Amino acid sequence: LLNQTSGVGLGLRGMDIPYALDAARAELRVDPLTQFLDDPAPLHVFAEIARRKVTASGRDTDLESYLGRRLFDPLRANVILSRDSGGTPILSAGGRASLPDWAKLAELIRRGGIHRGRALVSAAVLRDAQIGSYLQPRFGLGLWLAARPRAAGETGLDLAARDGSVPPDAFGVGGADGCRIYAVPAASVVVARATNGGADQANWSDAALLSAVLGQI
Repeated sequence: LLNQTSGVGLGLRGMDIPYALDAARAELRVDPLTQFLDDPAPLHVFAEIARRKVTASGRDTDLESYLGRRLFDPLRANVILSRDSGGTPILSAGGRASLPDWAKLAELIRRGGIHRGRALVSAAVLRDAQIGSYLQPRFGLGLWLAARPRAAGETGLDLAARDGSVPPDAFGVGGADGCRIYAVPAASVVVARATNGGADQANWSDAALLSAVLGQI
């Protein structure tokens, strides 16, 4: 589900927000492990599975409560998840956080899940999240990676620089209107890009930005 090769989909791009209930009812668009689909449905299916697990424990009311207790509160990160009409938290898009708070999450991943000497997330899980699939080497478990595109015109973050100036361990996530958070473990940096949208969003490169920043370090 998380590397988008399950075959589940609604035919929508990742930044569209369908109701989680509809996504949970989504059917296979293609056979599993045959195609990478940039689609929000797998994240909603995953969220429903996670919701059932965390509410069954009796400690949390929903997935946002669980993430707050285990992740956001220890990081002192103010993250608010969007919800569908039924009140279910949405993981694929629509969450709200300041760039510094968003950067805290990237820094946690960069540090292997360790925050102030405490393991908030399994280091092994985070390592797996930074491994692409054979169908899409540029995408791990919810993270875009610095691998070369397999074909021209692919969507997603373009982190791999042709001149090799961006380390291969770089990863990133995209937000609304071209906002980005990148992390480069080899350089021990997290980079945030904030924008107000605009027509220029199609005429810039993730790799060029990262290369320019890293060139100043």
